[in-house]
Amino acid sequence: QLLWVQHKKSWRDYYTEEELAHGRRINIRGALGVPLFAAWYFALAALLGALSSALGGPPSGLGEASSSVPAPILALRAALAVFAIAAFVLQASLLPPNASEDIYHAQTHLGAWVFLTRHCLMLQAVHQVATLFAGLLRSVYLASTTTCISLWMAGLGWFVTIQ
Repeated sequence: QLLWVQHKKSWRDYYTEEELAHGRRINIRGALGVPLFAAWYFALAALLGALSSALGGPPSGLGEASSSVPAPILALRAALAVFAIAAFVLQASLLPPNASEDIYHAQTHLGAWVFLTRHCLMLQAVHQVATLFAGLLRSVYLASTTTCISLWMAGLGWFVTIQ
């Protein structure tokens, strides 16, 4: 029992100082990518909304914005937003790679944003939060934005689940 306690190591003991500094840089780049991908979500939604309007599609989300969303639906949206944010945070808080791994060098410039999974989880989190606020604020803009991009977001969710 005493021998085991003496050899117990922290996760930091498995990394060199250079690798720990690399991990800190990955976290900084990860934080910088969040607002960029939030803006990317709304740019994609605007593009899809314009495409839908050009093709003669109905204005989406207007009925929801003019009426109140039932409390159970808002509770479900809140739970989905919490789960989506938690999934992104969990993926973003993974331990950094060691210098002997190839991904260590791949993450030098973009950090963990080299993974398509991170893109999908971030866009899913933004979508769930925007959907929640569309119902809470009765926002026509958010309701139409989240409605026109929902199938695309569902496709990203399927991708992350299946991969």
